Amino acid sequence: MRKTFLLAACTAAALALAGCGGSTAGTAAPAPGAAAPAPVAQITTIDQLSDAISKSTQGKTSASMSMNMSVGGQSITGEGAYAINGSDVKMQLTLTVPQMGAMEMRLIDRVMYVKNSQPNAKWLKMPVDPNDPRTAQFSQIIDQVDVTKQFDQFKSISTMKGKAEEPVDGAPATRYDIAVDMSKAAAAATTPAEKEQIEQLQQSGVQNVDMQLWLDQANLPIQYKTAISAQGQAVTVLVKLKNWGEPVTVTAPPADQITELPKGN
Repeated sequence: MRKTFLLAACTAAALALAGCGGSTAGTAAPAPGAAAPAPVAQITTIDQLSDAISKSTQGKTSASMSMNMSVGGQSITGEGAYAINGSDVKMQLTLTVPQMGAMEMRLIDRVMYVKNSQPNAKWLKMPVDPNDPRTAQFSQIIDQVDVTKQFDQFKSISTMKGKAEEPVDGAPATRYDIAVDMSKAAAAATTPAEKEQIEQLQQSGVQNVDMQLWLDQANLPIQYKTAISAQGQAVTVLVKLKNWGEPVTVTAPPADQITELPKGN
């Protein structure tokens, strides 16, 4: 059970990072005269939603996040932040996992550091290697974190089912309801690992994934939620985003507090 929840925790972190990456175009402000965000009334298709998010996140390469992942009725919660500079992704995240307590994670220079809450625990150093099944998912996240590319892909694999004015934490927001076709997602997969993950979901009975995305009045993503049922087990992920564009600093742990990931399995 501990291994199951550790895997779920890592998956939750990966999902959070994948779903809320900012544009990788740089940190400069949008050029004078750039088009304003599309009014809510004009966003009625996936294409328009993708374009609106691309414009709103231009130049905003960092954010803080909170998350709640429910797996089979048990909850994994987390707080953290991330920053993107081209292919360089930095993240810090503290997760609270059932039966395990708190777990800290740091991603810097394509190395993941993980530490549990046990007294005198050291940081486990895991170089992110696409050929190592233990860290391959994180490599995939790093390589595909650009939200603009994600929504470009959504154009061919998803449809918008509806939208509604729905505040988030008391602030005005619009909720967009999206359906993702897993067969189309598998066909559009860009790597063998990504295709395999999608096919595993399909084999467990997941043919479509419902996603809800909330944008604020500037069309910045401030919350998203996904829900699936696989092999009779419900899994939901809720992520909240804020502080778009604010500085984020992530540092590697001191060398004397690190232990290396053993080779092999």
